[in-house]
Amino acid sequence: PRLLLINAGSAEPRGRFHVTMDSNDVIEAAATFPKARIVAIHNEGWAHFKETAADLVQAFAAVGVSDRLVGLERGIAHVVEI
Repeated sequence: PRLLLINAGSAEPRGRFHVTMDSNDVIEAAATFPKARIVAIHNEGWAHFKETAADLVQAFAAVGVSDRLVGLERGIAHVVEI
């Protein structure tokens, strides 16, 4: 695929069990599909999210793949070039 929509945020609604991916999981998915752009969704607005969009940006920067992460802004339409 050239585009991955990933439920991120490391949601923990029932204890330490994650129901969405954490930053490490998203980076692993990005490594599995090296030509894909990454759009993290479903990662804000609820108290059970343990990681923010900023945390994900920082993690992608740390491993040198920031250019693959597409940031979204709530209420703003986005066109993703693939």
